[in-house]
Amino acid sequence: MRHVVAIATIGFARAARLNIHDELEFEASAETFVMAESVSMASGFFNLTLDADHEAAGKLCSNDFWPRDLNSKFTNHRYVGSGATACVFLATDKLGQTVAIKVGKVASAARKTAQLQEWTNECDDMKQLRVQACEGGKEVLKLHEHYMPSCFGVGSYSKGAYYAMHAAGPTPIRDAPNMGFTAEQSQKVFAQFVQAVYSLHVIGMSHNDLHGQNIVIKGDSLQLIDLGSLKTTVRSWKKGYKRDSNAIWRWGAVLAGCGSDAQWPDNKPGKAVVQVRADAFESCLKQKWSPDSNFMNALHILLGGDVEESKNHHILELYQTDWVQTRTPALKSKFVSDETKSSGCTGWSKPKWAQYWFKKDYPNHVKCETVPSYHWQTSKTKRGKTRTLDHHKCDLPGRTFDSACYKLGKNEIWGCGGCGNKNEPNSRACFFKTHPHYDKVDSFGR
Repeated sequence: MRHVVAIATIGFARAARLNIHDELEFEASAETFVMAESVSMASGFFNLTLDADHEAAGKLCSNDFWPRDLNSKFTNHRYVGSGATACVFLATDKLGQTVAIKVGKVASAARKTAQLQEWTNECDDMKQLRVQACEGGKEVLKLHEHYMPSCFGVGSYSKGAYYAMHAAGPTPIRDAPNMGFTAEQSQKVFAQFVQAVYSLHVIGMSHNDLHGQNIVIKGDSLQLIDLGSLKTTVRSWKKGYKRDSNAIWRWGAVLAGCGSDAQWPDNKPGKAVVQVRADAFESCLKQKWSPDSNFMNALHILLGGDVEESKNHHILELYQTDWVQTRTPALKSKFVSDETKSSGCTGWSKPKWAQYWFKKDYPNHVKCETVPSYHWQTSKTKRGKTRTLDHHKCDLPGRTFDSACYKLGKNEIWGCGGCGNKNEPNSRACFFKTHPHYDKVDSFGR
């Protein structure tokens, strides 16, 4: 028996780093399939062969490879696969969720550090998306917790790094025709898909890669994975399969069992041909599912945007129809992130949100004159007289600076005039009183 398991890598619009997607096949006995469970994962688990190993590397994976250091965080661990540099396990976290954990193989100190940083960056991107959902309100956050797995932990153990995230559904939507869905079940899956895409668009984001393996199903419950192409809706793809609203048409036609004349065209035909197919899809959906006129009007507008490759995807209008609303499930917090669970962000005020995003843009900045090495005095005694001199960093005659990259040693040279940009990587940066954001940053040590 052969099983296909989708493994993908996620990024984030503010700092997308990787966009890797591999489809992996593995031979599995019934016992192995039970072990594999739901192993479509939203991020970071790439180049893996389930229930196999890379013997040529001389570093075998098995249940025995599981680090005892992680027993305090996870229970019921079981090995499911490996890659060139990591072993993958399924386990249960403290919230009772099934999670996937990638454990780095034994590596040099330098490799361990690099791996930890790479995985931390990816995880931070996913956490930040979850925070954006929280800013959208409690309902939007629930949508993300229902439809999108997320990373919730990266750390190190004695021999390497590990990366933990939620496990999602095992079946890609492209296999939906073989799942034996009734018309009612197909409608519910379609409504969930619209709702899932809406959950991104409502916070101004778009997926941009909704092909047949990045939408996964468990039973008749749907999730989105592989957010590595995530962009703002303004910068989103407007044509081809990467257009989110084209995916609504594409997978809607598959779920409804429409004929080839109504399928979304992937061979880049002229606009006239696309229009003919869009019209055929409308007719098919009306015949197969008998939706009301409000739904059909919203779908017509969405398809018109697909044909014209317009900026507006019109996902919101389709989602708001009663036909979709009455077919979406009660939301469950399947994929809870500590990033939002512990922060209380659903109750934040607008000033609190402004402060949060400012700290994300300028994470290390302080007021320059409060840095211990900014001002100091030296004294010199000559002929019984003591002369005291004041010293101030970046205090150069005829020159002023808005920012600086500082050091804590009094005799160390500062980088005057630097570290004033957003997301400045320097770990020590400060603003002078002339900087427009000076009043927004704290004093040193706070």
